[in-house]
Amino acid sequence: MNKNNFNFKGRTAIVTGGGQGFGLDVAKRFLEGGAKVIIWDIDQNLLDEAVKELNSENLTSQKVDISNYKEVEETVKGITLGKNIDILINNAGITAKREGHKVPLGTGLTKDGKDTTDPAEIADGGVLLPFGGYKGSAIAMMVELLAGALVGDNFSYETAAKDNSDGGPPSGGEFILAICPDKTAGTSWQKHAEEFFEKMKSMGEVRLPGERRHKNRLDTGPRHINEELVNKIKSLS
Repeated sequence: MNKNNFNFKGRTAIVTGGGQGFGLDVAKRFLEGGAKVIIWDIDQNLLDEAVKELNSENLTSQKVDISNYKEVEETVKGITLGKNIDILINNAGITAKREGHKVPLGTGLTKDGKDTTDPAEIADGGVLLPFGGYKGSAIAMMVELLAGALVGDNFSYETAAKDNSDGGPPSGGEFILAICPDKTAGTSWQKHAEEFFEKMKSMGEVRLPGERRHKNRLDTGPRHINEELVNKIKSLS
């Protein structure tokens, strides 16, 4: 499948957590596609460094705490006075605990089952909530059954109870479903699938699953890494 550059000219994109890491990379890709990009972050220093690094007239930055609903609402109102928001990438919170940031309500619960914006409270005996609400919960249960009971291995709660706290990977099952499309759909299945992909991509703003990752793997340029995290890893060796 050929990889295409998307055209985002005339579009406005907001990227939360855009001051570093994945969010910064997403902002860069949108800029390359011609979009006007607004990056949000809770750290002004990171925002200043990102703006300096990307050096684009189509880039602006705003210090926003996305766990503060009123602040987000007021910021959005200010933006939409002069333009539409076409794309929103909600990246903030991926490294929230390590960076000392808050997360939006709905990310997880404390060990007492209460809503929280503190990622440390979620990590300290709390729980991450599934994506998609009750439907996401049903998918999570299906995965538990497939990779636990169906293969005769542990459920996630059993894995936690049997953990020996050595820092190694958890003990869990692996469920692999292999399908030979030549047998189920005939030898023209790949051509049919490619037609579907091209139809999706012709819609203009659609990205196929794994496409960004594949493109990043082909990029042999320099990578931005978290110095504090690297130093912490070195201290453990």
